[in-house]
Amino acid sequence: MAVVGWNLQIRSAEELVHADWRLATWGWGLALLVFTALMLVAWIGLRAYKLKLHSMQQMAAQSEQRLEQALSSMHSGFLLLDAQRRIQVWNPCYEAFFPWQKAQLVPGLPLLQLFDAAEQGLSPMQLGKIKALHEQLLAQPGKPLEQQLPAGHFVQLTARAVAQGGLAITYQDVSDIRMAAAEIESLAFYDSLTHLPNRRLLLDRLTQATVQAQRDGWYGALLFLDLDHFKLLNDTLGHATGDQLLQQVAKRLRSAVRASDTVARLGGDEFVIMLCELARTEAEAATLAQRVGEKILAHLNQSFTLGEHEHRSACSMGVTLFGQLQLSSAGELIKQADIAMHQIKVRSGSGLCFFDPQMQVEIHQRARMEGDLRLALEKSQFELHYQPQFTLSGQVIGAEALLRWRHPERGLVPPGMFIAVAEESEIIIPLGMWVIEQACDQLAAWQKDSRLSHLQVAVNVSAKQFRHADFADRVIDVVERAGIAPQLLKLELTESLVIENVQQTIATMKQLRNHGLCFSMDDFGTGQSSLTYLTQLPLHQLKIDQSFVRHMGQRHSDDVIVQTIIGMARNLNLEVIAEGVETLEQRTMLARYGCELFQGYFFSPPVPVQKFEQLLSCTPGCDRAGMRA
Repeated sequence: MAVVGWNLQIRSAEELVHADWRLATWGWGLALLVFTALMLVAWIGLRAYKLKLHSMQQMAAQSEQRLEQALSSMHSGFLLLDAQRRIQVWNPCYEAFFPWQKAQLVPGLPLLQLFDAAEQGLSPMQLGKIKALHEQLLAQPGKPLEQQLPAGHFVQLTARAVAQGGLAITYQDVSDIRMAAAEIESLAFYDSLTHLPNRRLLLDRLTQATVQAQRDGWYGALLFLDLDHFKLLNDTLGHATGDQLLQQVAKRLRSAVRASDTVARLGGDEFVIMLCELARTEAEAATLAQRVGEKILAHLNQSFTLGEHEHRSACSMGVTLFGQLQLSSAGELIKQADIAMHQIKVRSGSGLCFFDPQMQVEIHQRARMEGDLRLALEKSQFELHYQPQFTLSGQVIGAEALLRWRHPERGLVPPGMFIAVAEESEIIIPLGMWVIEQACDQLAAWQKDSRLSHLQVAVNVSAKQFRHADFADRVIDVVERAGIAPQLLKLELTESLVIENVQQTIATMKQLRNHGLCFSMDDFGTGQSSLTYLTQLPLHQLKIDQSFVRHMGQRHSDDVIVQTIIGMARNLNLEVIAEGVETLEQRTMLARYGCELFQGYFFSPPVPVQKFEQLLSCTPGCDRAGMRA
């Protein structure tokens, strides 16, 4: 029994061992099977990932290829920037617009750096304009901007925001659109044969000019031209020859006027010229308009070469003025000039006529005055009168030389009646130099007399005379030939003359000042002098304008101006003299304000040199009434 029991125990243990082994074998097999399944799944997943990655790479490559093809096929330039405005992508059309950048274009380069380096064939100014436009474009994305590139293309630039703060810029060539617009404008506003403005554009410009003239206070003129016997030329030589004549007439008209003037063709053989800003008065504007008209007539009276034919053409011209007191419309002005032109036609043509008959009379009078002035200069009909200048104590320190015209029929003509005509006709240049020569000769005579050797003479200089190319050299030559002390000659310049061209004025004044001459600013306070310029001018004296002196004690503002001028002169270490002193009250007020030099009828009117020398015999305590006698 014991043996049987032992055997049963042994068999039971063996069965347990076999059972554990089978269980372990099943476990390992199951683990292997799971591992194999996992490996298979991993392989399948990896395979799928690789296939998907490859597919995505292919899709990316295809997208990039399509993008490149799309950019290359674009007729507009394209530029892609990142958030830092660095270049990312561009297309060939962009390179075509900016060929000088091709060697510098690299991804990651800041856009504006492309415009910093000057390239051969492109000026820094051109690069600067293009850069400024891109700076504006970056600052205001979404707003279209336009610019003409150096090659001549008109390009419209537009910037639009994209993902991640980037910016896409397109460059659209709009040259054809601009050319079409210019052609439409040309057809609407310009004559197709002569390329001059047509009636429509003339009316528009004339309307604007009349408004501006009334606002700013100047006068202009309208000249209406009609070619004489033009129909006969067309009938005999043909319309092609007539067209040639019209084209050559248009060319001559443009060359005869200023760039700011308008030359228009109304149709047929009729032309109109608009002259703006001629003068501040009707009379002066009419004189200048007549001169321009006569110049044009002279140009058109010269022969024309029309193919194999030589042709001489005359024309009839009507003139009308427009300006601050002329309230006519543009259409009415053209009609007035047309009526005046037909008056010439009635008189057999070839000439000039003003619409206003009274204006024609005044023009003839001014023309006669001009002829008389030239004759007066030749016949020595001019003379100088001297108005003394006094100190506060009554001492005469000098005089202002004032021009007078002793006409053989009209007697003594005051300068107000002829100076304006002299300035318009250029006579003022030789006439002004004659005044300086006479003043220097008188100073030379006074230098020989110890009682008179200290006297200064002030001479007025006109703007046209002062601007003449050799003015300074001629004055220096006159002073040296007279042998006078140069500081005794004082040149008086108006405030308006000085501020007209400050740098040129300063240069001329310094040239003369270096030779010892003195300068006085006449009519001070009536212009718009800048204190900055005033400190740069080599002035010796300021002259208070008589308009301020006349109203002292009546208008508080004039008293303030006078005191201001005196204080300013004192601070700038300049002399100050008051002109137009006519009463004791004015002299007393000026003295109280600090003025120490005086000139005016209270002391003496302008007198001939002999009378002036007699006045010098008066002592500072003499009776002023005796000096005015």
